[in-house]
Amino acid sequence: MTINLEIFGCLNDIRKTYGITGVQWVAACDIKYPARLTELTIMLENQRNKQHDEKVGRAFSIHKCQSLIAGLKNLLGGEIVKKELFKFVERYPDRDQRILLMCLALDEKDQEQVELFLKAILKIGK
Repeated sequence: MTINLEIFGCLNDIRKTYGITGVQWVAACDIKYPARLTELTIMLENQRNKQHDEKVGRAFSIHKCQSLIAGLKNLLGGEIVKKELFKFVERYPDRDQRILLMCLALDEKDQEQVELFLKAILKIGK
């Protein structure tokens, strides 16, 4: 599943705010090739400039997003990353993407509780 590149933009802004280099970020992530950050940056700039003619890189997947968030958590700590992500969530217009980002920002224990809550709402498993 692909997600909006603006979420990558948010993560990249957090990285820049705290003075983390791309090399440091990739080293703390589960991303095999450092060039992926460059591809994502170019894709985001193209999206923002409405230049979709040039196909650069791959899709921004949930797996990449999770890896990038994990890298930021490794470098900054989970609470700082959560605080910064929730600042972004408050102003992000797409509800589905907001919900997804909030879930990705949570720790494993909190994700389990959200899953139980959603199952209860959707009446799954009864």
